[in-house]
Amino acid sequence: MLKLKSIKEERLWRKFLLAYILMSVVPVLILLYVIHFIIGTQNNDADTTIQWLIFWIVCSSLVGFWLVKGMLRSFMTVVKTVRNVAEGDLSARIDNAEELEINELAQSFGRITHQLEDNIRDLQKSKKLIQEVLSKVGQAVASFQNIDKFLELIVISTVEALRAENGQLMLIDSGGKELTTKFSFGQVKISPDRIKLGEGIMGRVAQQGKPFLTSALTTEYKGMQAICVPLSYGNKIMGVFALTRKNGRTDFSEDDRVLLSDLASQISIAMENYRLSADAEQTYVETITALAMAVEARDQYTRGHTKRVGEYCTKLARAFNLEEKTVKLLNDASNLHDIGKIGIPDHILRKPMPLTLEEMKLVYEHPIIGENILRPIRSLSELCDLVRHHHERLDGSGYPDGIGVDKISLPLHIMIVADVFDAMTTDRPYRKAVSLEESKQELRKFAGIRYDAKVVEKFLQIL
Repeated sequence: MLKLKSIKEERLWRKFLLAYILMSVVPVLILLYVIHFIIGTQNNDADTTIQWLIFWIVCSSLVGFWLVKGMLRSFMTVVKTVRNVAEGDLSARIDNAEELEINELAQSFGRITHQLEDNIRDLQKSKKLIQEVLSKVGQAVASFQNIDKFLELIVISTVEALRAENGQLMLIDSGGKELTTKFSFGQVKISPDRIKLGEGIMGRVAQQGKPFLTSALTTEYKGMQAICVPLSYGNKIMGVFALTRKNGRTDFSEDDRVLLSDLASQISIAMENYRLSADAEQTYVETITALAMAVEARDQYTRGHTKRVGEYCTKLARAFNLEEKTVKLLNDASNLHDIGKIGIPDHILRKPMPLTLEEMKLVYEHPIIGENILRPIRSLSELCDLVRHHHERLDGSGYPDGIGVDKISLPLHIMIVADVFDAMTTDRPYRKAVSLEESKQELRKFAGIRYDAKVVEKFLQIL
């Protein structure tokens, strides 16, 4: 058994030599033995005939050896080439195989390696497309401020990456009975802006939750190839994403459908996360607004202060022809600029006499406290600079950072002047309000020193 096992494990070439010896050499030797010891002693003429017979047997054996050796060499070449391909060398080829069967095998092998190369090129192309789409998606996820811009980027990037001509993303409305277009890209709209569930291909995909892929002419997409996948999160269908292009170009493939389905899953997750984030953010904003009202409720002397500052800022911003976005930013910051006072004890806020140095240090912290409250909210992050620095001064004498003219923006200059003016004209626990004329004189006195001169001049004009 050990010997038999060792033969099985030998190379094909050695097995062939052993088989040749057993089938050719050994029988000839036996024949020679028979002739020499048995027949040779009886008949000389027969001996001569048998010797020629042995000669031709040996010649035939050698010719057979030579033929089989050539066939075996071709076969070993095929085996070696297959091994090279298996190790990753797709450039390996079999040329000029001599035997018909081996030649057919070589040709089949050549077709297989060509197909492998084509498949690898397709995989590399798909990988590149996926990398391009995911790269753009990643950039969008890192920078987008609202879901609409995010979805627009996704649709455009996908149309370009999959070499489509038109793309359309539709979402199920709040009633759950219709699809409405969220974003469409290309010269042709794939579907009307509003359709019922079950209506058309996109409506059926949304209703059934199953993707659709066709490269044939259809009634709905005549002369177009179409691929449509559902946007789903868990068991919930949120909408559909479809691409089309004209027939005659390379057909949409199953790989394209898989890629689009995977992308649709990521879109669904992003939309759900955005919705949850928006809900949480809205709750946080409402909580902060309630806190701001609580701050005013704690101190009757500052009640209405934030609202008046917001009105002054709005008038000033429009007088400087600032964008409506900046006007809104200033108004929102004014409503929340003293939110940090929630962290200042009541006995300091309501103290009917000047504050001590230690108490002033605590009050100086309220802009920082306010910034820390607002910073976790993405939509309020732009307010943080205004809230933190609304007590800064042009000459660097303000708090909490003592920044000067080079770091104070025009919106912040506006807020500083509005806040100072309202503080002067409002009763405080430790002093009475200053008259309107005295307040104007105070602003003029420090214009260009503590406060921006142009802002002061504009503010006095609109009072």
